[in-house]
Amino acid sequence: MPYKKITGIYKIINTKNNKVYVGSALSVFSRLNTHKNLLNKKKHFNSHLQKSWEKYGLENFIFEIIEECDVNLLQEREEYYIKHYQANNNKFGYNKRIDCKTNLGIKYSDEHRKKLSLAHMGIKRTEDAHKKIVQSQYKKVYKYDLDGNFLMGYDSVQIAGKECDAHPANISMCARGVIKKTKNFIWSYKKVDKINIIKKRVLQFSKNGEFIKEWDSAMCAVKFYKCVWIYNCLKHNDKHCAGFKWKYK
Repeated sequence: MPYKKITGIYKIINTKNNKVYVGSALSVFSRLNTHKNLLNKKKHFNSHLQKSWEKYGLENFIFEIIEECDVNLLQEREEYYIKHYQANNNKFGYNKRIDCKTNLGIKYSDEHRKKLSLAHMGIKRTEDAHKKIVQSQYKKVYKYDLDGNFLMGYDSVQIAGKECDAHPANISMCARGVIKKTKNFIWSYKKVDKINIIKKRVLQFSKNGEFIKEWDSAMCAVKFYKCVWIYNCLKHNDKHCAGFKWKYK
């Protein structure tokens, strides 16, 4: 089966000041990748968002799907969330206007088309990566409580998302270990009676390697800094988040 393209509303969150950018797209994942590439290359069309990106860095931004909806509702739902988050107010967000118009049908200038093209240059999903994405969409997934106890299984992340009011993409990320939980549940593609929840103590360092603090668990640090990417730093052990380096004890 082909990979399911998600049409809907998304937001980009600055975890340092909680400002958000709200947008809509026929293909949310493609649009988010475009945002990320333009921001990394300092060529984003939103100067306010670009300056914040350069000031705080990738590790302090979260890309999140808010809602999946029909293409005919994109503009209506985007405007709803811009109002909801007050994203058009400079104090709370990065959107330029509240009376937005969807980008569907807009004729971009040659310069803007070139910018988008350069942002995607050299980016091509491998056959193996595409296969893994497809498999993750259409295989059984299992739900556990936060103590690791098995609750029930679902035939796919789509069914799980519908029944648990969670986005399938977020369930898939949890099941693959990208994030720890979603909708207050732990998810896995492997079925066991109980997941062994090991709360490792976490060490916090400055970017220069100076020890700052020891945390009881990664979750404690994530809640304090409101930055889920700390988990990613701990996993790869070569990145920084919220302006610090993180390691398991």
